Amino acid sequence: NELIPDISEDMNFVNWRDLEGSVGAWADILIKELQRFLSAPSKDANTGEEDLGINILFRDALVGNDGIHELTFDDLSFKFAGVTVALTEIKFIGLDSVLNVDAILAIAPQTLLNSLLWQNV
Repeated sequence: NELIPDISEDMNFVNWRDLEGSVGAWADILIKELQRFLSAPSKDANTGEEDLGINILFRDALVGNDGIHELTFDDLSFKFAGVTVALTEIKFIGLDSVLNVDAILAIAPQTLLNSLLWQNV
C-alpha cells in the first residue's frame, strides 16, 4: 500500500511522552506554548472581545467574522433510480464557538489526543 510507509526497526519515532529525550527541550516548550495559546483567553484584534485562542485562529483562518465556513463543489453528484442528486455547497456555522480545548495530549508514546467542545456547530 502506497499510503503506508515502510517501517524498519532502525527508525526512531517521536516519543510524545518524552519530547525532551526524543526531540529536545525546545519541542516540549513549543507544545506547551501551543496548548496555552489555543486554550487561553486572548483579545481578538478584529472584534476587541476576549475569546479562546482557538476561536480567534478559526476566525482568522477559516470562518471570518461572520462565523461561516463554506465549501463549494463543482461536480459532486450521483444518479440513482433516474434521480440525480448534486451537492453544491456545505456551510459550517459555529466553528469559532469552542468552549473548551484539550490539544496535543500525549496519552501514549506515539499517540496524541485532541478534544474540542463546541457551543454550537
